[in-house]
Amino acid sequence: MRTETEKLCSELISIPSINPQSQREYDQSLFGEQRVAQYLADWFRARGFAPEVNEVSPGRSNVLVRIAGKDHSRRYLFCGHLDTVNVEGMARPFDPEVKDGRIYGRGACDDKGPLAAICVAAVEAAGTGELPCDIVILASCGEEYNMMGALHYARLEGNALSGAVFAEPTDFDVIFAHKGVARLDIDVPGLSVHSSMPEKGDNALYGAAEALLAIREFAIAKTKQAEHPLLGTETVVPTIIKGGQQINIVPDQCQIKVDWRTLPGVTPQQCADELQGYLRAKVKPGINVSVMESAASAMESDQNSEMISKLSAVAGRIAQGGKTKVAGYATDASAFADAGIPLAVFGPGLASQAHRVDEYIDIDQLNTGKEILKQFMLSL
Repeated sequence: MRTETEKLCSELISIPSINPQSQREYDQSLFGEQRVAQYLADWFRARGFAPEVNEVSPGRSNVLVRIAGKDHSRRYLFCGHLDTVNVEGMARPFDPEVKDGRIYGRGACDDKGPLAAICVAAVEAAGTGELPCDIVILASCGEEYNMMGALHYARLEGNALSGAVFAEPTDFDVIFAHKGVARLDIDVPGLSVHSSMPEKGDNALYGAAEALLAIREFAIAKTKQAEHPLLGTETVVPTIIKGGQQINIVPDQCQIKVDWRTLPGVTPQQCADELQGYLRAKVKPGINVSVMESAASAMESDQNSEMISKLSAVAGRIAQGGKTKVAGYATDASAFADAGIPLAVFGPGLASQAHRVDEYIDIDQLNTGKEILKQFMLSL
């Protein structure tokens, strides 16, 4: 017989919620979190809770559930995200398939399985009547691009929290620090002319080629700088290049997009200024580097904090997990990096399965993750 956590995971998978990223107009039957947010709110409402659906931007909403415990002076956040990455290459991304002890589908491990685990854990913990303190469940929008939902909540209530746990597939490791990300737009200018007279123009593609080689040198130099004691060095990677408009026109512009994984204390604007100065000196004075909206701060918490120690202990007792580790990716925890509270990223599933065309979550892990989270909530 399927558990409540398995059922909720499958139901969430079946409702498309692809992150539209920078698109302003999109098919809301596939993109955006509104439909899955409403479903989850109804799920909580049917169990006697009073969920809030808070619109962060048109068609993009958070779900917030406040659950009272015995001590109202302490409040812990449990956050999972509603959105997923795209489904290109997947045959049936929204048709959850149970096979070989796994649930397959887009979002199974990132992040609808972990989100289901915290939701069911919270309902069961509240049902015991022994919840030691207040908890808040946040099902956030936008994590896969710019963390808009978590940032929205953090601005309103982040300073009122005692700590926060972010449900992600960590294989029951407790992530207490991770890198941030700055995503940059690089505009390489040129001069358009007829392709039969290239000598009269300035081909932006050549400038972009030089810029790419310079970025490689820049990135190599970054890996040779002093390492952060936990997170190592920063990484700088060009990921997209676009240029040219027609076969017989010398391009007057070319764009390069760069993903820069940052360390604590480094801001996206600092990254843009540094790279722009480097490229203007090495390649062309007219190159401009700007910050894209999808940026996130690095997060570093105290691995010896009481909250993280408790979570590690519960995960170790139930599943031989709970090892404290760091990660190179960013999560919604970035939105709370400056809140001065303990932060942990934790959940069932394997990070290596995220974003794959055969994404899945192991059913035993899913159910075990729910139980760990429930017992942790009761231990706060």
